Formats: sequence, structure tokens, C-alpha cells
Amino acid sequence: MSISLPKLQKLFPPPLISYLSEQTEEIRFRRNQNIMIRESKKEIITPIICDKFLLEDLLDKLTKSSLYTCFDSISQGFLTVEGGHRAGISGTGVYENGRLCHVKDISSVNFRIAHETKGCAEQLFQKLILGYRIPGILLISPPGCGKTTLLRDLIRLCSNRIPGIRVAVVDERSEIAGIHLGEAQNDLGKRCDILNGYTKADGIRHAVRSLSPDVIAVDEIGTATDEESLLYALHAGVTVLATVHGNETGEFRKNIRRLTQEGAFDYYVYLSDRNPVDRVEKIVKVKDGGNV
Repeated sequence: MSISLPKLQKLFPPPLISYLSEQTEEIRFRRNQNIMIRESKKEIITPIICDKFLLEDLLDKLTKSSLYTCFDSISQGFLTVEGGHRAGISGTGVYENGRLCHVKDISSVNFRIAHETKGCAEQLFQKLILGYRIPGILLISPPGCGKTTLLRDLIRLCSNRIPGIRVAVVDERSEIAGIHLGEAQNDLGKRCDILNGYTKADGIRHAVRSLSPDVIAVDEIGTATDEESLLYALHAGVTVLATVHGNETGEFRKNIRRLTQEGAFDYYVYLSDRNPVDRVEKIVKVKDGGNV
């Protein structure tokens, strides 16, 4: 079954199309190496070699023949294209005054297919969100288990179903909304404000000061700056929906100790890829440590 994204197919060399499917998650183009495809836990090594010309053609299409106008995005390590798909860029970093300002001699592109799965958070929404109150929820898993996909749908459900709610999404790397040319490629609902490309620190403070949110949603927290910014929102009475890399060993708590101590989260939701249909392994109520 070929992937049902005609506009996306135009980016890739025709021989590659037959290797793509609805289960395709990543396509890795490494200079002078075989193009590789990831489908969940499955890896496909195609016979197609990504030579210099193929890589240049891909970059030309990704940037619409204007590489220089995309420098800011490339210097952050990625490009977002129509549909919310993301191309991670690797190459030689160019610094000015100690700041990464550009990436040249690009050697690889990791193309991540955005899978918007509407309804995947329905059971979670029904279990944890009672009435109009949104609890603090932290989605926890190793990479590649669907944290962002679940967060995106949870935002959409809250935004659409809770009258009067104000949701602010700080989308630092354009992974939640998938903004392309100012338009969200993913549906985050009708009561949602999106701060795209802001750092979490800037976006959270801007949201609290200017948008009066009831809820702030962020992806992949874990730094001291993330924690400080979310505490600022928490002390302003804002609920936090977030994701973090981790597992049931609880190591993730080390990086967000103050958030956990101050009760930012009512529930920990652990995800895994053991079940491809329902990624939720366990829901823990933080105060009593009991499973939901």
C-alpha cells in the first residue's frame, strides 16, 4: 500500500515511493549511503543510494529552491513542510560570536512523517477529564512511542469539547501544530492559541502575560529553564499538559524535581510501543501513587 500523500511523494525520487506505506515513520537520507526507512520497530534498507545529486535535489524541493531563506530554520536543525512533516538536517555547523547561525555541507536528512491520529486520546480524555477541570498531565515514554501524537489529540479534545477553555500551545520545534507558512497543518481545535518557534521559556511567559490561558501544553520538557518557566505558569494558576522522555524507573523526575514537588501534575501517563493500537501502558495518580 503506497503512502496516501501525493504532495509528499513529489519530494522523493520515484524509485523510493514503492517502499513507503501508511506505516512509514522515518526516511533517512545519508550522503553516499542506502536510503533507510523505519516502520515502528521495522527497518527497511532500500537499494537506493543517496548520492550528492539526490540529496541536493531533495534539499532544493524542501526549501523550494531557496536554501538561503531557510537558514534560520535549518540552523535549528529542521524544516517543516506542508502537512506538518519535518526534515531533520545534519551537516557542518557554522558559528558566529559563539552562536550557531547556519548549517552547511549538509550530509543527511531525516524525514519524519507526521501522523495525526484523531481520537487516539479519547479514552484518556474520558478517564482523566471530568467536567470542566483539566488536571495536570505528564505523558512519559522513551522516544518513538507516540507522546507527541497523543498530546496533540488531547489538546484538540480539550480545545473542542470544553466550553470557554483557553489553551496555549508552545510549539518550540513545530512538532505539535506543524505550522507551515503560518497555517497549522494539524488540528488543535477551536479554542487554541499556538506560539510557534518560541523557546519554551519565551513562549510560556508570553502566553501567561498576554493570552490568559487555562492550560499550557508543551512537548519534551526536561531542562532547568523548562522547569522554571512552567513553575511561573503553575504559580499563575495555569494547568500544564506536557511530555517527557522517560520510563517507569522514574529517572525523569530528576530533571523536573521542583515541578513534581509543587504538584504540577495530577497524573503520570506511561506509554510504550508494545501495543501499536493503544500506547497507554499505565496511568498513575500522583498523590496516592495508585493506578487509574
